Amino acid sequence: MHDTRQLSPEISGIDNVRISLHDVGDLRERFPSWDSLSKQEKLERARSVEPERVVESSNVTTTGLHELIVDLLHTEQAVDEAASHIAVGTGDTAPSSGDTQLTTEVYRVAVTDSTDRGNELFTSTFLDSTEANGYNLLEAGLVTSDAGGSDILLNHALISDIEKDNESTATIDASLSFSNP
Repeated sequence: MHDTRQLSPEISGIDNVRISLHDVGDLRERFPSWDSLSKQEKLERARSVEPERVVESSNVTTTGLHELIVDLLHTEQAVDEAASHIAVGTGDTAPSSGDTQLTTEVYRVAVTDSTDRGNELFTSTFLDSTEANGYNLLEAGLVTSDAGGSDILLNHALISDIEKDNESTATIDASLSFSNP
């Protein structure tokens, strides 16, 4: 059985991670002020254009996420963590719930937009044509901070080979949902 929940108001999907790729030249032609837009504005504009390629994948939630939820529920423990960044990498090892980091992280960037939907957290991260270039991206995961050390990997997904370069943008949509089977 496939999960058919809404991933965003504009996107319905069956998986937890969706990456939409656009040619930046097409976006610049369609939106003449493209280079002066904020990341949020670029995300909104890119959503209005059919992507050149869409990659979807299921993710594995990690023990780190499960422990964070328990910490949040424990009344004596104050926790101040958020799914604030997305990490991408070149590793192709199958994700496991015990993962604490991506196999081979090569780039990390702040989440552009996130929405609390009750039993689902939905995030969108816009990678501009200047970001994460020169890599064949094979994995992605939400993390709780912008640098290694005390950050927590929340989920881990293998994605189809994405060649990221300065001619393309990528929107990474990820959802973490919590429901009864």
